[in-house]
Amino acid sequence: MKQHVIILFSLLCFFKVVAQGERLSGFDYVVIPERFDFQSERDQYQVNSLLKFLFNKYGFHAYFKDELPDVSRCDGLYTEIDRVNGFIWTEVSIKLLDCDGILFYQTKNGRSKLKEYAKAYSESIRMAFESIEILGVKQGTLQTLEKKSDQTRVARNAKSDSSNQTESV
Repeated sequence: MKQHVIILFSLLCFFKVVAQGERLSGFDYVVIPERFDFQSERDQYQVNSLLKFLFNKYGFHAYFKDELPDVSRCDGLYTEIDRVNGFIWTEVSIKLLDCDGILFYQTKNGRSKLKEYAKAYSESIRMAFESIEILGVKQGTLQTLEKKSDQTRVARNAKSDSSNQTESV
């Protein structure tokens, strides 16, 4: 009987992980800010570059805000890092928010006891990222707005040409 309960619990956990991965795969991109609240300068301790690298490595299309192509704002997720102040350790969790600022996914906490900030943030972020890695996210192709705007311009030009022809008759 215990074996059946363990198997059932394992299957439920597996399906939950697969469902989370599919939900995250439904978005086109992830935006990483160039500076988080706890940083005093841009990409301090290479935290932002590390996040971009890890997101790209594990199936996301990650961009800094200034690199983002012309896309719909609500087709992507936005990254935040929650840092827990600790005397002995550095602890972080990664949050993914939708365009309205609503929490979509949060990783487990990553913790490091290293004293050098660059190494401590790197270790704790990699540890927190393990819960994203197991989701198996594969974001599709990025839908840019340029194609849509070109079609709109063509449609507008066609309408204006046809209205000019009717006025001249």
